[in-house]
Amino acid sequence: MNSLREGDLDVPLMEEEVLVVKEGAVMSFNFHRSLYERLVKPLLSILQPRCVEERGERVVLR
Repeated sequence: MNSLREGDLDVPLMEEEVLVVKEGAVMSFNFHRSLYERLVKPLLSILQPRCVEERGERVVLR
C-alpha cells in the first residue's frame, strides 16, 4: 500500500476533488479554492482547523 507524504499534497487535482491524508492522528484536507470558498470557508468557525494553508489554487486544512 502506498502512503502519501507532505509533498504529495501538491499533485494536480480536479476542481471538485478533495484529497484527504491521515498521518497518525493528524488529517489534512486539500480542496480546490472554488470548492473551499463555496463549501468550507462558511463553516470554518464550526470546523476549527489547526491550520489553513493556501497553495496556489488549492487550500489545505489541518
